Amino acid sequence: MLYAVLVACLVLLVWPRMRPVAVGAIAFACCLALEAFQLTGIPARAPRFVQLALGTTFAWHDVACYLVGAVTVVVVLSRRRRVA
Repeated sequence: MLYAVLVACLVLLVWPRMRPVAVGAIAFACCLALEAFQLTGIPARAPRFVQLALGTTFAWHDVACYLVGAVTVVVVLSRRRRVA
């Protein structure tokens, strides 16, 4: 979940006026791509510090957590922009 929030924060640093739904979608897509990359087996053969950052095995649970994180970002950004 925190990876999705981190990616969303990075997206907002580059494009601060992006719509909340777009930020959440980009964050989820990046995390999903990273999780799918684990299916190739390349991260499992990488050095240990890369394995810690990327992970080594695909898990649907992780995908669900990324979705929760991305939705949380969308909700928080939408509420923040309504108040401001």
